Amino acid sequence: MVRQGVGVIQNGYVALQLKATDSPRLVANASAMAYALDTRDLLHWLNEPWPVILVLYDGRGDRAYWMYLQAYFSRAGAVRPSQSRHSVTVHVPIENVVDPAAMRQFSRYRAAVLHQMRRLIRREREDR
Repeated sequence: MVRQGVGVIQNGYVALQLKATDSPRLVANASAMAYALDTRDLLHWLNEPWPVILVLYDGRGDRAYWMYLQAYFSRAGAVRPSQSRHSVTVHVPIENVVDPAAMRQFSRYRAAVLHQMRRLIRREREDR
């Protein structure tokens, strides 16, 4: 168990993609912020093996919200990005506030990907 305030080195990565706005567009009965992502960037992030977390900072409200991009697009009903579109709009839930609990959640996402990778990786023995 890790004590609060004491960090440990962990294998793997979590990529944070930071975006900011002073004019948030609330959607879905004000439960999410809509944000248009460049399709080229999005396709790159979706091909990353490690979790990519989009962090959307609301400058007026001085709060940041997050979403796990690969999980968002793996859900049924999510609009699939295609190179024929210049942008894709995502809805970042405003209940997903960037705080210490979010950091722990990001670490759990990283751990889940690492667990999956370890099941797939086979190390070859060195011949001598």
